[in-house]
Parts: sequence; structure tokens; C-alpha cells
Amino acid sequence: MRFSKILLSLIPGIPRIHHASPGRGLLIFCLFALLLNGYFMAGFLIASRTLRVALLAASIVTWALAFYDGVRVSAASSRSQGGP
Repeated sequence: MRFSKILLSLIPGIPRIHHASPGRGLLIFCLFALLLNGYFMAGFLIASRTLRVALLAASIVTWALAFYDGVRVSAASSRSQGGP
């Protein structure tokens, strides 16, 4: 049971959509997708290496915070349902 919650947390925003608030989960997922898309497209459109590094760093930070939030939401949902 705990393993499935961790798997849900690997994709940003999915635990929020599944357990708590779909609007916030969709916003988290869209932010992550926009940052990652910016990282990949910046290589074709702009020759600035600094911008690509900044976008990649922002994507990693967004993913890490979304992962933490997903584990927290899953644990709170599990506690409220009386599960392990």
C-alpha cells in the first residue's frame, strides 16, 4: 500500500488530484511541465546556457517540492481513513 503512494508521488501533482484537490494538483503538474518544456525548447530557441540551467534547476526544485507534498497528502489521507 505504501509503495503505491510513493509511485503516485513520482509524477508531480497526481497525489493532489487523487486524494485532495484536483485544481491544485493540476496547477503543480502544469508548472512542472511548463518549466521542463522551457528547458528543452530553450536549446532550440535561445543560445543562453544560463537560462537552460536556471530552468532545469527550477524543474528539479518543483519536482522535489511536489514529491514532498504528495507524500504528505498521501500520509494525511491514510491517517484520516485509519489505514497504516
